Amino acid sequence: MSRKSLSLAEKKGIRWLFHQGEIKTMLDRIERLKSLVSLTFQTSLVEFVEKAHDELVAMGLNVAKIGSTVLAIEADQRAHMRKTESLHVDLQALGWTLRDSANTTTKVERTVATIDRSQQDQASEKVLRWLSSLDFSRKHNATFEKHAPGTGEWFLGHSEFLAWRQGEYKVLWCPGGPGVGTWP
Repeated sequence: MSRKSLSLAEKKGIRWLFHQGEIKTMLDRIERLKSLVSLTFQTSLVEFVEKAHDELVAMGLNVAKIGSTVLAIEADQRAHMRKTESLHVDLQALGWTLRDSANTTTKVERTVATIDRSQQDQASEKVLRWLSSLDFSRKHNATFEKHAPGTGEWFLGHSEFLAWRQGEYKVLWCPGGPGVGTWP
């Protein structure tokens, strides 16, 4: 956001705390956090099952008790999976919210820039009206309507003009008599 746009935004009471790059960084961090949380749940569950199995074997419990423990572990695993899925959905929703915020920031920046350009155009027009009462746009439009197709194409395609346009020359001298399009 340009300095002028920021000033205008502040004057209008609009202030966004995040820049698009910061939002991308936050989204990347959230994605890493989501992966870490999922891995942590899976690792903890595997360690729990392994420890429970070792304890059961060591204590010599019968098959019925082992079966009920396995069922309880499966129930815990399903509960953990539901929590993980819920966390995943919440993290996705947060990601969408941050993306929407980034889009909103971009739209606000564009709107502020448009308002700034409009105010600059109005100021320029005001200065022009102050300098002269002539209607330059009407004069320009009337002259433009008289334009004949193909006029000046020889000039725009000329090697000297093209060399100047590409920066080979610093000055392009175009001599000519009055009324042929040269500067008075």
